[in-house]
Amino acid sequence: MSAKHNKSLTWIQKQIFNYEPIEKIHNPREVILVCDATFYGKRGLYRAFQRNFLAKDKTTFASFEDYPVQMCHFHQKIIIQRYITKHPKLEISQELKKIVSSLTKTTDLTFTIKLDKWYDKYKDF
Repeated sequence: MSAKHNKSLTWIQKQIFNYEPIEKIHNPREVILVCDATFYGKRGLYRAFQRNFLAKDKTTFASFEDYPVQMCHFHQKIIIQRYITKHPKLEISQELKKIVSSLTKTTDLTFTIKLDKWYDKYKDF
């Protein structure tokens, strides 16, 4: 640094020692935080997220119960598919698959109504 700025080492040390940073004023505000917390292996983003933000006994969504959280449509579909398989044989599963397949092509209200009707129809299953 001394040679680069054509100053003595003592002068540079003095400047660094006497430097007083400008105090930053923080203005807290609402933000929309978008996180892709997809699992990328043992050392991935999701693991870091779990370690730093989630209690061991809570799920991701439970950790943010005071905030609106939305799971992407792809992951919603994959979770449902995990339970009903790709080629469901039962009528209840076939109907749910049909409703879930309309997820990206419908409004929140329409999807919720369809899902509620499905639930009411099969609540004793």
